[in-house]
Amino acid sequence: MRKLHLKLRAEILSFDDGEIHLCTYEETDSFRVTEMFINKREQILKRLLEK
Repeated sequence: MRKLHLKLRAEILSFDDGEIHLCTYEETDSFRVTEMFINKREQILKRLLEK
């Protein structure tokens, strides 16, 4: 069986601050929120559920 090697590349465009610019995945809000939840899950859940 023949293996297919693909190199995929995507660019992420940010529309923040009134201009369009490239950013990394790690700079996106989605990544930052997910990372924060993974690293500080207990603190975030406590804060969200106490109100």
